[in-house]
Amino acid sequence: MNDVIAFTRGVPPEESFPTQRLIACADRVLRMHGDDVLQYGSAAGYAPLRNYLSQKYTVRSDRLIIGQGSLELLDMLCRLTLGIGDTVFVEQPTYDRTLTIFRRAQAALRGFYLENGQMNLEEIRLTLEEGSVPRFFYVIPDFQNPNGSVMGLPERTELIRLAKEYHFLIIEDTPYRHLRYTGDAQPALFELSPDVVIHMSSFSKLVSPGMRIGFMILPNDLAKRMTAFANDTYICPNFFS
Repeated sequence: MNDVIAFTRGVPPEESFPTQRLIACADRVLRMHGDDVLQYGSAAGYAPLRNYLSQKYTVRSDRLIIGQGSLELLDMLCRLTLGIGDTVFVEQPTYDRTLTIFRRAQAALRGFYLENGQMNLEEIRLTLEEGSVPRFFYVIPDFQNPNGSVMGLPERTELIRLAKEYHFLIIEDTPYRHLRYTGDAQPALFELSPDVVIHMSSFSKLVSPGMRIGFMILPNDLAKRMTAFANDTYICPNFFS
């Protein structure tokens, strides 16, 4: 079975882990920053990492929160914002764990089938016109799970236009975005319109899933609420990772 590449789950192979480099990093971190990473800290996450991400995404660091994987942050967001029966739009099919989180929040899910890797924007527009407006529209625009497709630029632009017109937020999940080996990347939805997009991602596919480092970029008011919720729930995330 060693010659088999499994496509059943988004799990990186063990040989991709930079184990020796992480050993060296762990030694250096403990020697130079041990007092910081072994102590309690901000519920929003380790400040140097938040500052790095804020520069990368050109946002204020107080809009960023780091958690034990991005799914934990999505669960927190749902707990804080969704009421029973609130509508959430999703691609169909989509990542099963997110569906579990939305269903646990007792949201009303509405799926839109992917056709040749793209959603039917006309169907979405008609649904909105009929009065079914979501609180959130969850999408995986880059290397969609499980479809593997990439959302085209016209579709990204139109989805943002609809979000602005009908006043809903897009949740953009991008764990695979930086695993591109050919072709040119489309601009992230967050890059196109940070005012209507919640951006979530993680280092699970880039470094290691076991380290459990995810992050979310939110509007200021939601970021403050999420940070307070995290503080009351687990005080702070894992700084050592």
